[in-house]
Amino acid sequence: NEEPFVFRKVILPDLAVLRIAVYDDNNKLIGQRILPLDGLQAGYRHISLRNEGNKPLSLPTVFCNIVLKTYVPDGFGAIVDALSDPKKFLSITEKRADQMRAMGIETSDIADVPNDSSKNDKKGKVNQVKASVTPQSSSELRQNSTSGQANVNEAKKDTAAIVPQVNIDDLKQMKTYLKLIKKQQKELNALKKKHAKDHSAMQKSHCTQVDKIVAQHDKEKLTHEKHLDKAIKKKGENNCLELKKETEIKVQTLTSDHKVKVKEIVAQHTKEWSEMINSHGAEEQELRDQHVLQQCEHLKKLLVSVQEQQVQQLKLIHDRQSKEMRANQAKTSMENSKAISQDKSIKNKAERERRVRELNSSNTKKFLEERKRLAMKQSKEMDQLEKAQREQQDNLEKLNEQLLKSHHAVSQCQGKGDAADGEAGSRDGPQTSHSGVKFPQTN
Repeated sequence: NEEPFVFRKVILPDLAVLRIAVYDDNNKLIGQRILPLDGLQAGYRHISLRNEGNKPLSLPTVFCNIVLKTYVPDGFGAIVDALSDPKKFLSITEKRADQMRAMGIETSDIADVPNDSSKNDKKGKVNQVKASVTPQSSSELRQNSTSGQANVNEAKKDTAAIVPQVNIDDLKQMKTYLKLIKKQQKELNALKKKHAKDHSAMQKSHCTQVDKIVAQHDKEKLTHEKHLDKAIKKKGENNCLELKKETEIKVQTLTSDHKVKVKEIVAQHTKEWSEMINSHGAEEQELRDQHVLQQCEHLKKLLVSVQEQQVQQLKLIHDRQSKEMRANQAKTSMENSKAISQDKSIKNKAERERRVRELNSSNTKKFLEERKRLAMKQSKEMDQLEKAQREQQDNLEKLNEQLLKSHHAVSQCQGKGDAADGEAGSRDGPQTSHSGVKFPQTN
């Protein structure tokens, strides 16, 4: 879908060469190839590349389509087409003549530049010459006004096509912006995945610590109970009342100490969990803020590049209009001078020279006015384009400011909610994970 590389005119093709170079995103040369122009063949080709020392590389190749054509100067394209396909040219001229007859216009009625080959009907020829020689005749004015109106209509169409309203949605659908969004989403997903691993690791560590405390409490309690059971079996229950009371006191002390330890470790776990949730939220928020700023800057760069392309296209159209106007003016001047030189009614050389001077003076004034009007029109179009571009930039700035404000507001609300959820989750998490702890009840 990229634009082709076109070399419109090659001088001395036997001595010319074509260099193909491929660079990566860091402007580092991947490979190159230098080919003589007279050795190129048309069609789809695989061109193997070489390194900077012009040594062949094994893998890099360029797949391209080569088109070779004969150079045709400007203004001779129609002649070359007619010579290459005469049947098509004749059919086009016949079709044009039929269309003109349908409009009530005969081909013989169209005034053309007189030439030496048509020597028939001299009187009619003299009348045609007189009509075309008049400096400001009605037919010439109609022709000029028609051509000027056509140029104005064409300029309006070109300007309307070149100066469209650049929408933010169109900028967001561009390839580079979509690539940036995809990259940012990938970075955010990687950060969330890392945070999820940290959450899982901390929960696992907390559960392990609590399980150790519970196991130690159960072991000590079981030791006291076994010691009491052995004494009862050996001495009898009536003789072990004091030992039983001592054992109950020890179990109660052990249980109260265990409760204190569990509360302390739960508080520690809650603090660690809250700190981790807050730090993770801050990291995600910082990354999102950075992404929003990158998106705003990228949209500005895209808008600037699109506007530069619009200015270049408008300048090209203005140059083409100026060249066409100069060519038409030169053609008109040459035709009028030729018509005066071939006018048989002018028999005196001084009279002929006077007519030529008058015609040149009239044409000069008229041509200067036309160029002045065209320059004013082109300046107005450029001013309109610059004004529209400034409005587009202002709209983008306002949109970026609104986007940043809304993002900061949402991020603040989301940060407060995440912090509250983290604290609640940290309080509930250790308790639910410690649901296996059973405190013995004492009577």
